[in-house]
Amino acid sequence: MEHDTVTESLGADRRAWLAGVGAAMMSSWDARIGLGDDDSVPVIATATSDIDAAVSRGIDFLIKAQRPNGAIADRGFDIAISSLVIIAMAAAGSRPNQAQRGLAMQMAIDFVLSDGHQDEQGYFGKADGSRMYGHGITTWMLSEILKSKTESQQEKILRDALIPATDLILAAQEIAKAENEMGGWHYTPDQQTSDLSVSVWQLIALRSAKDNGVDITGQVFEKALVYLRSLFTFVDQAGDAQGNESGMFRYRLGIAPTFSMTAAGLSAMQLCGSSDGPMAKAASNWLLKYHPEKNERFLYYGLFHYAHGMHNAGGPFSQRAAKIVPDLLLDLQRDDGAWLPTGSEERNYGTVYCTALTILGLTAGTEKPE
Repeated sequence: MEHDTVTESLGADRRAWLAGVGAAMMSSWDARIGLGDDDSVPVIATATSDIDAAVSRGIDFLIKAQRPNGAIADRGFDIAISSLVIIAMAAAGSRPNQAQRGLAMQMAIDFVLSDGHQDEQGYFGKADGSRMYGHGITTWMLSEILKSKTESQQEKILRDALIPATDLILAAQEIAKAENEMGGWHYTPDQQTSDLSVSVWQLIALRSAKDNGVDITGQVFEKALVYLRSLFTFVDQAGDAQGNESGMFRYRLGIAPTFSMTAAGLSAMQLCGSSDGPMAKAASNWLLKYHPEKNERFLYYGLFHYAHGMHNAGGPFSQRAAKIVPDLLLDLQRDDGAWLPTGSEERNYGTVYCTALTILGLTAGTEKPE
């Protein structure tokens, strides 16, 4: 498929993929928080054609970064970053083995599933050092790509990797921990502590897998909610003139709340089925009033969760994010299609990581799933 044809077809392809890719990101986050019942497509200040063109250039950059072994990464964590790229390519309309981009995508999938990348416990985070962060991302990718496969042999390979990967996440949640750490996840499967950043990746993976037919009980999400609530703090419990309370999430207990963690916390609450709870509403209200800047810590990670969480909150929340996200991100794209890290905290993960997250942020809410 030629470059200009890809750009023209992005909108139609995205409509199809948003209904399936990232079920944890879109279809499963369908409970709306609202200041009303407005489910309309957001009015976007930036033209959709500009977003499509930027996304297409970003995908071209990612494909050029692919190595002969199929990996798509530039600063290590090859399995996890390649998995994130695969999800981004899917969100932009690519399908495994279809046209040039799909062939690059399939090569990346084959790399992730290479011998030795998943250990006997089902863990992907050891081989590339990405730990539970990477394991959650890779598990999510396996679930999402499984939905697109039609070949029975490929489906079996993907499911045979997905089941032990999800089992490991479930087992890690059950590790004995202090009461205020229970229900979450941390850097390694056997760690007796938890944090929000690792936990949200596991929740995305588990929600997607559950929607893909993997047996995951609701108790898993109930336990996670208990942990998430411990990380929340009201910052304006009296509320604004309309009585809307505001609140934020923190990375761990004892650490100040931030924009990126509040966006991640909102996403996590939605994944756990608490979209209309008081904490999710308060986080949405805080994000509605806050204007993220280009010097934000963990900018791309924060905007990724902000875009999806606010889109799924609906109404004015969705409209706000649909303007802010492209306004911020399109100006940061380099001529070669990449998005460079804006701060030292994301520099360690590389330009490929930032570009993939940006594509996932830009493809949130620009089309309404059919």
